[in-house]
Amino acid sequence: MAPRYTLDQAWEQIRGGLLKIFNHEPMDVHEYMTHYSIVYNYCVASVSSSNAQITMVGGGEGRLMYQAFERCLQDYIRQEFQKIYEVAEEEAQLNNYARLWAKYEFSTKVLDGIFRYLDRHWIKRIIEDELDSNVYRVQTLCMVSWSKVLFEANGINIVRPAMALLKRVADTFVAMGIQYKNEEDSVQNFTDDIEYDSDGIKTTEREQLKIYEDEFQKPLLEDTYLYYKDESNLFCSKDILTYMAKVKERIQEEVTRSNRYFYAQITTKRIKKKVEHAFIEDHLDTFQNAFQNLLKENAFSDLTLMYDLCHLVETAIADLKTGFRTFVIERGNEMMAEIAEADQNDPKVYIDTILKFHERYSSIVQNAFKGDNGFEKDFTDACIDVVNTNCITKKFNSRMGKSAEMLARFVDGVMKKGGNKDNEDTEHIFEKVMHVFRLLKDKDLFQKYYNRFYARRLLLDQSVNDDTEGAMITRLKNACGHEYTHTTQKMFADITKSKELTANFKQQEVGKIKTDANILVLGTGTWPLTQAKTFEVPPVLAEAMSAFTAYYTHQHQGRKLTWLLGQSRGEVTYKATSKMYTFVVTASQIAVLFKFNEAVAISFTALQDELCPHLHPGFSRQGRPPEAPNRR
Repeated sequence: MAPRYTLDQAWEQIRGGLLKIFNHEPMDVHEYMTHYSIVYNYCVASVSSSNAQITMVGGGEGRLMYQAFERCLQDYIRQEFQKIYEVAEEEAQLNNYARLWAKYEFSTKVLDGIFRYLDRHWIKRIIEDELDSNVYRVQTLCMVSWSKVLFEANGINIVRPAMALLKRVADTFVAMGIQYKNEEDSVQNFTDDIEYDSDGIKTTEREQLKIYEDEFQKPLLEDTYLYYKDESNLFCSKDILTYMAKVKERIQEEVTRSNRYFYAQITTKRIKKKVEHAFIEDHLDTFQNAFQNLLKENAFSDLTLMYDLCHLVETAIADLKTGFRTFVIERGNEMMAEIAEADQNDPKVYIDTILKFHERYSSIVQNAFKGDNGFEKDFTDACIDVVNTNCITKKFNSRMGKSAEMLARFVDGVMKKGGNKDNEDTEHIFEKVMHVFRLLKDKDLFQKYYNRFYARRLLLDQSVNDDTEGAMITRLKNACGHEYTHTTQKMFADITKSKELTANFKQQEVGKIKTDANILVLGTGTWPLTQAKTFEVPPVLAEAMSAFTAYYTHQHQGRKLTWLLGQSRGEVTYKATSKMYTFVVTASQIAVLFKFNEAVAISFTALQDELCPHLHPGFSRQGRPPEAPNRR
């Protein structure tokens, strides 16, 4: 039969065992199980007549044992705190407190085993039935008891010596002599289903950290800010490089200290923000003024240091981005203004200046600001401003249209035969073109200019080759979509079909016509061409035109051809001298020149009457040399 105890009898035996556990004295298994049995027997078989009528739920021996255990915990903690309080040296106080906590925390796990029966029966039922909100599970009771004694009105103030010692460390007077915390010191989690809050803390741990946050972290952060606020005011008068070096040093010191001594997962980022607030947010004007000077000096490493310090401080980094955007616009406009007046309408000079400006300041974004997306966006916005609204666009009263035209002319020059005089890789040229293209606000206007010049290259057979033209069109399509290049691709397709059509026509008409004609069939509405005023077509051209019209209408019944003679060119051989000359002339010029096959001299009036009154302006009476009425 199990022994029966009164509370005094039971507790007289248990108290000695608890003190051995708190003091980490040896205890064998037999002694451990003896203490467990005493708690068990008291709770289930007490002879206390004073409590005989009280049920186990809510009262009885379970509550008496619980209350006795709680008193024992608090008495022990008070006695140990008093010993710490009597130590004069602050660092020794902290060391003793840390050792006491380590011993106490380990002891609670052993105590949990001795009071296992009480915990799993009486305490569990009280909590589940919500009979008493001041009753806790055994391990929680140990923590609550520590907290109650720690924050009693006349209790030990461990925060004060901790703050004082931290200040001495920051002043570099001492090195903290307490042991670094280990990873395994973290609060244990007792559930398998782990959930985390916004700080990445397990939800099961958050309540346990409330005292740490309210009683220690809060004054720690306040003291940290005030300390560095005073220090920053002393250092801000020094040059910016010295100041930034001090800021970097102080931030790293606090991060290192936090990781070593505090609950780093929630304290490190908060204490870092306090240092940044004191050194950076409170001195934004200092950073902004220095930032402009560093930009002018192209001091990449110093700019990177400033970026590293400011990029996590929202107000600071926002100011730097705004300052950088303003700087880029100013420097871009200065570079555009440096273009000589004689070169302001030269597309190569114009575009090369933009590219040089873009490359120079893009390197700052990539190198000094580590490709930061925010700086990249502000840089792009600044470039758009410079490209579309600069002193040259304003001068020509075309605003955005001038840059679109100049880029289209630049591409036209590169795409013409012999246009790439520097023999630069075309892929590299295309990349540069697309850099500028993306900065244009009016891309539709660029398309109009591009199509106009593209049509001219195709009609005059000036294009360097089809592959190069196709590569450029593909890049534009990838940038703006299929619809953007629909007309351009249609023109390209017309030329391809025309080459096949002309080849078949020549094969069929071989030996029948005297003129070697290359005829282009262009879709109405696709090409940016206008119908020129007509004139009398010379027989040598009329023969080829008539033959091709017959061939085409036979191949494509129902279609109508409209001849754009004003867009036509031809080669004419001059044989009047011992040396032959070949001229590339327009169709209207061919009509004039062929008249001199019929006569050595002919008056202007006769030419005008025979050909038509709508000759090319170059043959008008006003433009004719006054002393040369007859021409060969």
